[in-house]
Amino acid sequence: MKISVLTYNFLKIKYLGLFFFGMFIQLNAQEASNSVDTTSIKIGEQINYKIKIKLDSLDQINFPKAKDFSPFELINEFKVDTNYLDKKFIISKQFALTFFDSGTYYIPSQKLNLLNKEIELDSFKITINDVKIDTTKQGLYDIKPIMKSNTQFDFLFWLSILMFIIIICIFLYFKNQILSFFTIQKLEVEYLTPYEKAVSELSKIKKLNNLSELDIKTYYSNLTFVIRNFIEEKIIDNALECTTKELIQKLSLLKTSKKLNFSNSTLKNIENVFSRADLVKFAKFVPDTQSSSIDLEILSKELKKIKSILPQPSKEELEKNLKIQEELRRKRLKNRNNKIAIYSFLSLLLIYLSASIIYGFTYVNDKIFQKQNLIFLESDNWVSSSYGAPPITISTPEVLIRNTDNLIFSLVESTSKSEFSYNNLKDPLTIRLTNFKLPENSSSIRLQDVMMRSIETIEKLGVKNIITKFEKFQTPNEAEGLMIYGSADFPLDKPNQFRKSKYKIFGFINNQDYKQIFISWEENDNYIVEIIDRIVNSIELVKNKTDL
Repeated sequence: MKISVLTYNFLKIKYLGLFFFGMFIQLNAQEASNSVDTTSIKIGEQINYKIKIKLDSLDQINFPKAKDFSPFELINEFKVDTNYLDKKFIISKQFALTFFDSGTYYIPSQKLNLLNKEIELDSFKITINDVKIDTTKQGLYDIKPIMKSNTQFDFLFWLSILMFIIIICIFLYFKNQILSFFTIQKLEVEYLTPYEKAVSELSKIKKLNNLSELDIKTYYSNLTFVIRNFIEEKIIDNALECTTKELIQKLSLLKTSKKLNFSNSTLKNIENVFSRADLVKFAKFVPDTQSSSIDLEILSKELKKIKSILPQPSKEELEKNLKIQEELRRKRLKNRNNKIAIYSFLSLLLIYLSASIIYGFTYVNDKIFQKQNLIFLESDNWVSSSYGAPPITISTPEVLIRNTDNLIFSLVESTSKSEFSYNNLKDPLTIRLTNFKLPENSSSIRLQDVMMRSIETIEKLGVKNIITKFEKFQTPNEAEGLMIYGSADFPLDKPNQFRKSKYKIFGFINNQDYKQIFISWEENDNYIVEIIDRIVNSIELVKNKTDL
């Protein structure tokens, strides 16, 4: 019994040993480690983070994603590198990380699943250092404005290029047809005489082969119709309405009366073919293909014989033929003109729709109807001039005209003044530039008080609901002044009618000179804002110090 217990304990210890040995082998079969090439960087520099795994056999590994490295940013992820050494697979993967703020941060601990077991890797403390700048050696500059990239894809530009290429290809492909269609030349009308028409129709019938029972009826109907129609146009008026017997009798009567010298064979052949055609149409008779072809040849020969015995056309017939030709020519000319008009309209409509899709319907409509403000905005003929002495420079769509009378703005203190204007207060766009010469003792004059007199002036001229705002203004050449701006209702030519408009008044005082620019414009316009900005940005004068 004692031996049995010892044996049992021995076996128990043996199996436990084997279990722990297996666990050791299993754990030893997989080794994972991570590392970084540095723990201290400057803002924006790169950290190389590397994971290394040893395995006895290849297994699927889910490496960390970009979000797993937060707060660090993943800027590059390298391919997995696999090696085989000492009967083990060595798998490594490298990540490039960075950070853009100074301080101390941790790269989080990463978790990997290997052989259905989760392994947690170490975290790393990283110090992010500021970038020191020596301002004595490195200059400081203003932030550059946002600029359009040269590599940016311009969809509308390339779409218009593509459409232009397509139109050119279509034109080249159909060049001959297009040129011939639009070529202005005399329209030749193909007018066929009754005989030519009959011959043409018989040629079409001759091309028919392998006729069915239904087709054979149509074949003979068309065949007899061609001959009957020719006889009606040239010999007997109601030939189409006559039976075969009646038609032969009338032709025989013409022969007997010696009006037309028909041969007996001609009348006999026509009667035979027409009688056979009646059997086909009404008695379900089906002749063979050879017989139908022979009938066609017979009527073709007899048609030629009949033409030879017909008298020459009279003057009336010739005149009638000329009238018919002229009528046909007019119809063809009218049809061609209608086609040209329709195709031209469709082409213009296509161009309009294409341009509207690319540039917008409003712009295209304004371009077609030549809207004044759009013309101003796209014009290269803006006038940049200097007015007064000392001068004030401004660019305007059209040159400002000197006013010799009806001056709007005045200043009691001024010794002299000059005014230049474009349009008047009742127009959608008004520009007025005024120069005032001040007396020597004018240093106490406040710019804001002077400009408010201009507001009172336009109010006396009928402008209502004036809203005023004040703002310092500086020209591109850094001359300082004051701007009054806002909205108001400007009167129109008709009584009690007003236009909702905006305005800006720019004032500058420099020694003994006061210069003022008044601009008003209608609100509801797609282009006026760009025009006003272009005018305002062009204002330049001698730098001044203004007493506000």
